[in-house]
This record gives sequence, C-alpha cells and structure tokens, in this order.
Amino acid sequence: MSLCLCMGLLLTAPRARAEAPVPSPPARVTREVCIKSHELSQELRLDDKFVEARRELLLCADAQCPAALRIDCTRWLDELETLTPSVLFAARSERGDESDVEVWVDEQRVWERLSGRALELNPGPHQLRFRMAGRAERRQFVLLREGERGRVVTADFTPAAKATPTEAAMAPIRMTRPTPPLVYWLGGLSLASLAGAAYFGTEALLERNSARDECSPVCDKSRMSGIRADALTADLLGGLGLGSAAVAALLYINRPSVPVTKAVTHLPFTATTDGHSAWLQWGGAF
Repeated sequence: MSLCLCMGLLLTAPRARAEAPVPSPPARVTREVCIKSHELSQELRLDDKFVEARRELLLCADAQCPAALRIDCTRWLDELETLTPSVLFAARSERGDESDVEVWVDEQRVWERLSGRALELNPGPHQLRFRMAGRAERRQFVLLREGERGRVVTADFTPAAKATPTEAAMAPIRMTRPTPPLVYWLGGLSLASLAGAAYFGTEALLERNSARDECSPVCDKSRMSGIRADALTADLLGGLGLGSAAVAALLYINRPSVPVTKAVTHLPFTATTDGHSAWLQWGGAF
C-alpha cells in the first residue's frame, strides 16, 4: 500500500509543476521608447488621431521615463482626456433595448455586443454599422467634435409600420370639367359683338331705306358715307362675334377634367346695350 502511494506521488508531481503558471517578467520601458513615444504623440495629435496619441502618451508618462519627458506626456495626456470624443452605442427594437448587436466603426468591428460602455474615437466623420441577427443592417454617419463626450448613437431595429390605406384614399376621386374662364370672356365678347352688329346693321338698313325714299338717286355724300360706315361696322362686329363664339365653343368642348376639390365656380358674363353702346358685366366666385 505504501509502495503504491509513493509511486503515485512520483508520477503526479511533475504534472503539477508543469501546469503551474509561469509569471511573465514586467515590461521595461527604455529611454529610446520614451523619446520615440514623446515625438510620435505630438505628430498623431496634429493629425487629429487623439486615440493613438493617448496610447503613446501613456508610454512616455511611465515612471521609467526621464522626468522631463514624463512631465510633458502627463500634461498632454490630461489635455487629451477632455478633448477625445466618446460615443455610447445603443440599439432598440419593438421589444425595447437590445444588447446582442455588433457595432462596426469605419469598417472595423469595435463591439461584438453592446455593454453600455463608452468608446473613444478620433474627432471627425465616422461611418457606423449595426448588425443584429434576423434584422436588416442599420447604417449611420456621425461627425464627432473635439470635447464631445458621451454622445449617444442609437440604432433603431423596429420594423417599419405598414401603411394602411385610409377611407379617404380608398374612396374614388370625383372628377368634374369646369368651364375655363376664357370661355366666359369669349362668350360675353361674342354676345356684345353680335348685339352691336345687329344694332349697326339695323341702323344702316333703316338709313338706306330712308335715303332711297328721300333723295334717290342723288343723295348727299356724307349721308351715304354714314350708311356705309354703319354697314361696315355691322360686318366687323358680326365677324368678331361669330369668331369669338366658335373659339369659346372649342374651349368648352375640349375642357380638361380636374378633381372636384380643385374645381372653381365662375359666373357667366352678361352683355348690355342701350341702343347706342354696348358693355360687359361679369361676376364670379373663386
């Protein structure tokens, strides 16, 4: 029994020693590393690479670096603490807040899932992508400014609500064919012109009959000129009235259809004559 126990101890002892963790020696920051990090941090800061500059400043602010370099790096590190922007990523769906979401910044994955912790980024423009299983990817563009801390960027994975047609949209559109205003203008002009033509034509006819009875075959030239002027005026007004009526009829026949809500009601023209002159009267509602 004792012999077996001793043999078991001899066989297991080396295995225990082999599984014991071996502590790694502490990293040593050399003078060359301090000088290089001191210079590189300034270049990175001028290029607006605040995150990379802070990594270098952490090296040259180490206690193993020369005091002069360490003072500079510590001061610059404090300045960048307040200037480096930080972002809090969030996501939501119809269930509420979501955490099982991947976050990519400028084509690099920064979070496998959301943890509520802030992420420091360089100032400037950034393209963000959010990925959630079973949902379409969400993309956003952000412009971060110096000193902008704790900015919250939320990806909304809520499905877009399907639009349902309303009763007004489903109802058929009532159409109408309103009369163009020009039809009323031309109609009034036609009536006035025909009325004038009738007047001057009648005057010319009566005056000609009177002259035939009184002075035919030799009548005063001025009297005959007046008869011819009335007849010519009647012809011109008659032609104008017939032409206006024809154009008005064409416009009325070819008038377009419009929705009822856009229809405009117009009142027609009226023509008036007192035997010596003619004029138009018009009224309407818009």
